[in-house]
Amino acid sequence: MSDEKGKSLGRESGKPRAFTALPEHVATPRPGQPERNTIPIIQRSKIGNNRLSHNALRWHVELHLPKCPELTGADMAIFSVYVVNKAGGLIYQLDHYAPRSENEKTFSFPLDLVLKLHDERVVVAFGQRDSIRVGHAVLSINGIDVNGKYTADGKEVLEYLGNPTNYPVSIRFGRPRLSSNEKLMLASMFHSLFAIGSQLSPELGSSGIEMLETDTFKLHCFQTLTGIKFVVLADPRQAGIESLLRKIYEIYSDFALKNPFYSLEMPIRCELFDQNLKLALEVAEKAGPFGPGS
Repeated sequence: MSDEKGKSLGRESGKPRAFTALPEHVATPRPGQPERNTIPIIQRSKIGNNRLSHNALRWHVELHLPKCPELTGADMAIFSVYVVNKAGGLIYQLDHYAPRSENEKTFSFPLDLVLKLHDERVVVAFGQRDSIRVGHAVLSINGIDVNGKYTADGKEVLEYLGNPTNYPVSIRFGRPRLSSNEKLMLASMFHSLFAIGSQLSPELGSSGIEMLETDTFKLHCFQTLTGIKFVVLADPRQAGIESLLRKIYEIYSDFALKNPFYSLEMPIRCELFDQNLKLALEVAEKAGPFGPGS
């Protein structure tokens, strides 16, 4: 074939052929037919003597597939937000949504679970049943909330449960919320892990830990140039966390740093910061999964 004819087919002699896709055509279902999912495929057309044309045709393969239910923003969740200063101290923490696995059962004497006092809480030390696990704490007895080792009406939990005359008794077990001291300790530990991660990096100038992934949540971290860390714990399917972290940084700059009564590296106590942070979390949740940053 001559060079002139080769150029007309979108190539020069001895060079690979180039293809240009035509605009995509969206197929619409006929009335009464189910909606179809289309998968675009580039299909090369043939001309005459098995020659390839300058333009490749974009074809569609129509598959009758059931539509998957879309996940809404209500299915997503941002669990909590932490702000850690450059020294590793926790200066702000917000529990936005904390799913709790709780089980309430009625027990007869003797109690078939071994309870003990741990960190000022009554927890299960041995024995598991009906989704009650070792480490779960006693949250309420007969509908009365338990605060530490005492009920809301002042009764000691272990002493009350050790008295046979108090049975049958209804006990609600579940994972306890973290105390303020535990949150301070965890923030300090993460600060240390962040520094270790930066030092272990084979490349210079590592940004440290940006995400930790588990089967139940993802931890996302953004560190500013001044060393402030913004940490978000979210559902693994929640998208747009990177944008959210930068939005939180913007809110911190506008409503904390510009506050004349705020001192650097100190706990953040600002009502406008709280309000705008909660609003940003709600907007991020409504955006749903599979968005930017997923």
